[in-house]
Amino acid sequence: MSFAPLPGRPIALFAPRRVGKTYFLDGDLAPAAEKAGLLPVYADLWLKRAAPLDAINHALEEALDDVKVPKSSTSKLVKTAVRKIGASCASIEQGDGPARGALSDKPELRMDALITRLASEFEHIGYKQALMPDIAKEMSVKGITNVDQALLVVLAHRLAPMGKDSLQALDRITGKAVTLANVRVALHRMRKSGILSKRPSVGHTIADRLFKDFVVKAFVAKYLGDGRLKALPG
Repeated sequence: MSFAPLPGRPIALFAPRRVGKTYFLDGDLAPAAEKAGLLPVYADLWLKRAAPLDAINHALEEALDDVKVPKSSTSKLVKTAVRKIGASCASIEQGDGPARGALSDKPELRMDALITRLASEFEHIGYKQALMPDIAKEMSVKGITNVDQALLVVLAHRLAPMGKDSLQALDRITGKAVTLANVRVALHRMRKSGILSKRPSVGHTIADRLFKDFVVKAFVAKYLGDGRLKALPG
């Protein structure tokens, strides 16, 4: 199935009631679109036949909520600011969760604003609801268990990934000798999955600023305290 952009060419699916149209959209088409890096939004116009624009706006609001304020507690961990971290990350005191601003009451203006906000949030945060929360949960519960996760901590501490200080820090964090080959493989894997980005003036960095904030507050401070990370000069 191809999801190449087809501007101006909507697809209409016709069939009698109760033959599986909605099931196909929700169970087959939407998951495939998500895997392709798209954000599907489902609006049920049949339930709001007298005001179809209201149904579309409601669907856009739900999609915006899912991107900004995920439903699961694990997902919220990445999206919510951290105020205080207990010893060994055993407890995390979270700040206030993100909230939506006021939108116009006029349906046409509301729809335009929702589409704009949704596109902006989707582009900024990235559609990694299944990936980022899993990483955050594993790091919170089990600590650092592999080179990829240790490298996230090193990058959040603003160290060059293949520098001498980074390799020494990776050795201390993982408890084993980490080679340049290990680092190259980890960088490639996380760039390919969208966890990392690389910019000419900055180099490798964690792509999602909220996830980076979580790593800094949950692990960088901890490892600076126990000596596995060294304080940066200046």
